Amino acid sequence: MTWRPWRPRPRPTGRAPRSLARELGWSRRHLNSRFQREIGLPPKVAARVIRFERARRLLRSPHRPSMAETAVTCGEVDQAHLARDFRAPGGLTATQWRAEFPSVQDVDAALGDDGPHDAGQRH
Repeated sequence: MTWRPWRPRPRPTGRAPRSLARELGWSRRHLNSRFQREIGLPPKVAARVIRFERARRLLRSPHRPSMAETAVTCGEVDQAHLARDFRAPGGLTATQWRAEFPSVQDVDAALGDDGPHDAGQRH
């Protein structure tokens, strides 16, 4: 087995607009127009928003993956692309956002909340 210092980019979960247009028998321009009319955003922008939301959810999850793991999971080429794509809609890099908005479990731990209270009591 050969050691490789890089990982191949994972396949995106969606389809490239070009292949979808070809499958539908439409031009890419027609697909973009119809997509924007129905969704309100062009396909590439919609994909960027979806990646942003996925990264945001991952960064708030209890697992708290590294930035590199988050980038790969969200289909970014590397962490720098995650930072750039995250900053565009959110105004902060992913690292800044995670520091400013900790996971729900981190907040509970800081407040001394260890879970549901009075579970056996009725009011």
